[in-house]
Amino acid sequence: MAFTTTIENEFVIGNLKVFFGTYTNDSSSTGGNISFPNTATIHHVQLQPKGSSVSANQPVVNETMPLAEADDGTAAGVQVDVTIVTSANEVGTFFAIGQ
Repeated sequence: MAFTTTIENEFVIGNLKVFFGTYTNDSSSTGGNISFPNTATIHHVQLQPKGSSVSANQPVVNETMPLAEADDGTAAGVQVDVTIVTSANEVGTFFAIGQ
């Protein structure tokens, strides 16, 4: 079971952080955590599966937003981990807004 993510781009608008990245499942994995480093809160995550046809299932964020670093079990000031659930072996992109 392997789930990986990559933050491809991150920038700041005012007091908000905007993230763009990719996620990849293989070996029949169905999701995992997207980690947002040096972030106190994630307000929104949008997932977009990649493919040449309609996806059988919509990927979902398995969290209540906004999600603060203290709510996800990681140490304060380190990162926010957002759990997503996808179809097996799904590949896609994500967009997130945090602080």
